[in-house]
Amino acid sequence: MSTPPSASQGGVEGMFKRILVPLDGSERAEQALPVAARMARGSGGSVILLQVVDVTASSYGYVAPPLIGNLIETSLNEARKYLTDVTTSAMFNGVPTEIHLPFGSVTSQILSVADSSQADSIVLTSQGLTGVTRWVLGSVAEYVVRHASLPVLLLQEGNASDFDLHPGPERPVRALVPLDGSFLAKAALSPAALLISALAAPARGTLHLTRVVKPGKTAPEEERKNPVHQAERYLRVIADQVREELRARSEALDPIIIWSVKVHQDAAEGIIDVAENGEHAGGDDVLGSCDVIAMATNGRSGLQRWVMGSVTEGVLTKTRLPLLVVRPPDETDKSHATSEIQEREFPLTRPGAAYPKYYLMAIIDDVKEAQDAVQALRNADIPAEDI
Repeated sequence: MSTPPSASQGGVEGMFKRILVPLDGSERAEQALPVAARMARGSGGSVILLQVVDVTASSYGYVAPPLIGNLIETSLNEARKYLTDVTTSAMFNGVPTEIHLPFGSVTSQILSVADSSQADSIVLTSQGLTGVTRWVLGSVAEYVVRHASLPVLLLQEGNASDFDLHPGPERPVRALVPLDGSFLAKAALSPAALLISALAAPARGTLHLTRVVKPGKTAPEEERKNPVHQAERYLRVIADQVREELRARSEALDPIIIWSVKVHQDAAEGIIDVAENGEHAGGDDVLGSCDVIAMATNGRSGLQRWVMGSVTEGVLTKTRLPLLVVRPPDETDKSHATSEIQEREFPLTRPGAAYPKYYLMAIIDDVKEAQDAVQALRNADIPAEDI
């Protein structure tokens, strides 16, 4: 087991310093390894390798009880050798690693080790092999995505090897961040910027912000264009705000930030179309596909049904691209919510400005949604006169 990197080592300050990779010995699960190694190398972080030794009764149902102990010991030794071999492979040259071999159920141990090892992110592929000593990473990945409090980078089965880890200067690493005007959606911005900075290092990555707008059916042309123009103004403001926040955080966080509006009837399909096929971006020519999609989801009970819950789930099940799923801070923590809103969600009042100390920058088409947004600010203890 290697020691974690010191704070003095290189890389961008922030997330992706302690990257957990669950393995089961399958080639599919191992597709996460080069991605995690690249992330750790770019961020100056380390990789935590995990293999759960299954000791449940179902794993040894046809084995005589006196032999179970020997089989468990054999499984433990094999898993230790396997993880040790992985850590000494060429892809981890210069990358600090550590191994964990817990006993128990796979899903609970992934979350438990993520907590005990102080991991700040999880990288895994969508499906592993099945068998007596294997686990189905499809169901495991779904559970982890739904219940982990950490950002989870999910590589799609059969497409993980397509993740461009070593782009040239003419092809920067690109992350698509869909925004819907909500606080929750913007929670993916900072993790996405940190991810592409780690993957693109020492080059600059590209952060592509997008908003999907439903097409108008019977309204005059000017009225149909109005939601698009509103979305463009919103994305332009958010792009400027993100640039300022990232530069204030670290000089190393300097991604190229572009934006585009996609007109599409279905939000998830529109997001996937932009990510996989490219889209005209503000200030730039038409760009090609992205390398990863970063989205926020809400609620510890699963992918919820408000915009960045059901849409995230729709993208997750349909895209061939890696998906970074980020869970925002617990909404029930009012003091933390207030701090987040004050520090990150609302630009500070500039000299001579005529707007309140805090204001809501969002494009909301539904009256009920607007009322809910205002109520969320009140619940966060922001005075009514400042909204």
